[in-house]
Amino acid sequence: MKQKFFHISCFILGLFLVLFIACFYLQIIKGSAFKRLSERNRIRLIPIPPDRGMIFDRNGASLAINQPSFSVSLIQVGVSPDELKSSLKKLSSLIEFSEEEALENILQKRYRPFEPALIANFLSKDDLLKIAGSFLDIPGLVIQGESKRLYPEKELACHLLGYIGRISAEECSEMEGYGKSELIGKTGIEKYYEKDLRGKGGGEQIETDAHGRMTRTLGKKSPVSGANLYLTIDVKIQRIAERALGENAGSIVVLDVRNGA
Repeated sequence: MKQKFFHISCFILGLFLVLFIACFYLQIIKGSAFKRLSERNRIRLIPIPPDRGMIFDRNGASLAINQPSFSVSLIQVGVSPDELKSSLKKLSSLIEFSEEEALENILQKRYRPFEPALIANFLSKDDLLKIAGSFLDIPGLVIQGESKRLYPEKELACHLLGYIGRISAEECSEMEGYGKSELIGKTGIEKYYEKDLRGKGGGEQIETDAHGRMTRTLGKKSPVSGANLYLTIDVKIQRIAERALGENAGSIVVLDVRNGA
């Protein structure tokens, strides 16, 4: 009986010894490493897009400008599939967006869950106010400021200015330093001077809770706006020329009658 008790005591003592060694290893030896890992799990770097450079005519008249806007994204780390579905459902009841595109963006980020997956962009202040009231009820929600591209003269000189659009998968693989949800120049001057107009992005380091909700900002690097462009065209003359052509295809040459310049 005593021998049996001795064996049991040795087993229990050995078990406690193993637990002690394991705790010592995890807390003392590996403690700092696990602390860094834990911080990486709750600290996120949110990219901040720069304002695109504006385009003016020779006299400073605006041809392409930026309008302040907002976007909403979801971070998947710390957010369960059910919470993610709930967040999308809640957002769809507040604002309009393409659920198909949102789900595609979420799937693209499934192996990089710490990166924000774009849900909707170019939102107004009214949209932002609707979302702000439910911010704590939407796990993983990130709200960012952005710019919406506007062309004050509408279709005037549109063939020259071109337009911007969402970068394609093919363009993203060919253009170094671009993310999968960025806007780039697709045609015209917007495309030709893309590198000058784009600017340099910044970032914001935030801390999130266990549900992926932002709790505070830890640091911020401001973006650098793109360079403004001044063209040689004159908006007034361009408008007269386009009205003269109307629906006809053709070109108009303007010369100084005094010297032919």
